[in-house]
Formats: sequence, C-alpha cells, structure tokens
Amino acid sequence: LVLPTYPIAHALDLAAFLLVLFAMPGLYARQSERAGRLGLLGFVLTMLFLVGSAELLMWEAFGAPRLAADPATSYLVMPGVPRGPAGGVMANGPLGGVGRYAVLGALTVVAPIVFGIATLRARVYPRWAGILQIAGVVLLPLFVLVQVGLARVGFFNGDLSAIGLGYGTVLLGYAWGGYALWRDAHSASARAAVTASTVERAM
Repeated sequence: LVLPTYPIAHALDLAAFLLVLFAMPGLYARQSERAGRLGLLGFVLTMLFLVGSAELLMWEAFGAPRLAADPATSYLVMPGVPRGPAGGVMANGPLGGVGRYAVLGALTVVAPIVFGIATLRARVYPRWAGILQIAGVVLLPLFVLVQVGLARVGFFNGDLSAIGLGYGTVLLGYAWGGYALWRDAHSASARAAVTASTVERAM
C-alpha cells in the first residue's frame, strides 16, 4: 500500500477493467443468440465481476494508499498495525473480508468460467477468447508457483501477484474477443462501402 508503484499499478488495472466493462455489452450482444441462457448468465455474472473489480481497484488506487500513508488512519487498512482489534479492519474485517473478498472472490472464479464456456459453445469468437477466460482461473495454482519461484530468485517485488496474472489472462481473453468483434465490424463496413461504390458505378 505504501509503495509508490502501488496506486499507479492499480490505476492502470482500473483503466483496463473500465474498458472491458463498457465493451462487454457489445461482446455479449454479438453472440447472444447462439450463447443461450448460459451466455446470459455468464454476461450478468461478468458484469457484476467487472463492476465489483472496478470498485475495488478504484479503492486500491485512490483510497487505501492515502489512508495507509497517514499514521492516524493507517490502522484501518494495514494489517498488523496495532490499534486495538481494529487493525486492518477495512482490509480484513467484515467490509473487506465479506463485502469484497468473499463475494467478489466468488464472482472472480465463477464469471470467467461461465462466460468462457458460453463463448466456446457459441462459436462466434475465436476459441482462444473463451479459453483464456477459463485459463485465467484454472491456472491460478500455476501462477502461485510462478510468483513463489520469482520471489525466490529475487524478481518478485510486490507488484506481481498470482491474482494479477490471472486477471491479465482473463482480460486477454476479453481483448481477443473485442478485437475479433472490431475486425468483423471493420470488414463489414469495408464490404458495404465497396458494394455501394459498385452500385453507383453501375448506375
């Protein structure tokens, strides 16, 4: 929380999640007919996951570092800071433990898997768009091993984490689908322009 790179890293993560949040309705709409009820469920869960993650990242980028830097309020967010039973209450107490990490944690695990499976079944986007969403969750144990391994050789400095690698993989899956959506729309526009030009010349 007190590292100078902490708010910057979380602000960049926030920007990425906001981009996906605004793009997700378009990603779902493109495959909604073929994705069926599973796709709708995955879309709803993913929107909740994105909104919750954006809220948490906003707090981590702009709220928590300020409280941690002030000795009068650091006990609210820093586990282990002695101040009676309230040490780190906003990080590990009812607000953080239940409101953020339990509910958001469940959405983080379930949403990418459900929407990823729906994406694979719909066969509208490239398969990797769905595979990466699922892999970001399924490979979390492997990412933990990567984090531990980097820490042992001195490359881990607190900015890289297993959950960060998982988030990055899931976001890459969304980005893959977004690129495919943009490419198809661009190709359709180009074909429409060529058709219109051909018709005008024929007239």
